[in-house]
Amino acid sequence: MDDYEALVAERDLLRTAIDRIPALIGHWNNDLRCDLANTAYGMLLGGDAAAMRGRHISEVLGAELYASNFPMVRGALDGIPQHFDRTLVDAGGVTRHLQVDYQPDIAGGFFVQVADVSERMAAQQRLGEVLEFQNAVLETTPDLITVFDLDEEKLLWASKSLSETYGYSVEGLSDPAERDRAVPSEDRGIYRAAQERVRLALDHEVVHCRHRMVTADGRSLWVERGLTPFKRNVEGRVTQYLSVSRDITGLVHAERQLDRAANHDDLTGLANRRQFISALEEAVGRESGEVALVYCDLDDFKSINDRHGHAVGDTVLCLVAERLSAVVRPSDLVARLGGDEFVILITGGIPEASALVERITERMRPVFPIGDLSLAVRASIGVAIGVPGASAEDLFARADADMYRMKPGTPRRALRARVRRAAVGRR
Repeated sequence: MDDYEALVAERDLLRTAIDRIPALIGHWNNDLRCDLANTAYGMLLGGDAAAMRGRHISEVLGAELYASNFPMVRGALDGIPQHFDRTLVDAGGVTRHLQVDYQPDIAGGFFVQVADVSERMAAQQRLGEVLEFQNAVLETTPDLITVFDLDEEKLLWASKSLSETYGYSVEGLSDPAERDRAVPSEDRGIYRAAQERVRLALDHEVVHCRHRMVTADGRSLWVERGLTPFKRNVEGRVTQYLSVSRDITGLVHAERQLDRAANHDDLTGLANRRQFISALEEAVGRESGEVALVYCDLDDFKSINDRHGHAVGDTVLCLVAERLSAVVRPSDLVARLGGDEFVILITGGIPEASALVERITERMRPVFPIGDLSLAVRASIGVAIGVPGASAEDLFARADADMYRMKPGTPRRALRARVRRAAVGRR
């Protein structure tokens, strides 16, 4: 093969390679006539690449596109590289987004490289729509969403509700003292424990906690918080977490109302039978310390209802509840079992129980002023002392029996029957 044939073969190989490049490749000489165009270039402009050669650029591009590109053409001929974007409709009617490069040729004219970025632009548009949707969600959700850096102990980002609902800014909560002010001191241990747990969490694992937050204007809100790993370092250690906090103040209040309804007496507000039995069983189940059960039953309460009506009777019960609550210690539990029966659970033995009975007797001595009435109300009181291992049923039975021994006018046979029933309950 002589030198000419070698050059022809090399040229053909180069043309084949250029034709197979997905980018659009071409060359325009100083007269703006096409010297080179690969297949992709021809397909974009709706013609045969070979037919483009020798034609003027204005013929190939068309008058409108040529006019738009002319400033860049002029710059390339002057030796200045040009880079610009173009959107056009190809010969098949498809809208294409193009990135165009004109590179000056030292031998004259300029090279053209056009990259079709339509798919990338479409993907970016879809991504933009997704991000726009996400931003809309983040901007409108009442939940507080934050990103926190564990290494720097710094709040990096927060959703709009941080300022709108809680009154804080990201910059403000970057100050540890300000962050501490946002969580009551008694709840900080809960929050910090959740932070430590999220350090060890797996991806997509959520660490939940519930605590109070104090807004910038001093309001106390309950929040349900979920923390999940957001970023790890090269060693796989969690360095940032994402937190979603929801205001559950209304839910907590509703739960408390339900709990109160389930565990408190509607009339007096004291603990009810359910709560008292639970506390008593827990107390007698402990391995150390004595407990005492004091049983109070109002004497001849039925006559108050019969003579003055149930409204007065209810008022008496409420006043009795107040007087009993006034003579116990904070650690003691006062409950209304129902009707005119009250019980008190205290920690301690005979000395503590005896002292309490004396305080109750003294407190019940004054008359009960109700409107124009002044009612004398007396109570029979029974006491039972429990030691570790005693049963709740046993304490109830013994306190009940002791109380009935104190009832004025209780027949001995009724008392004996009551004691026998209590004895059966202890077996």
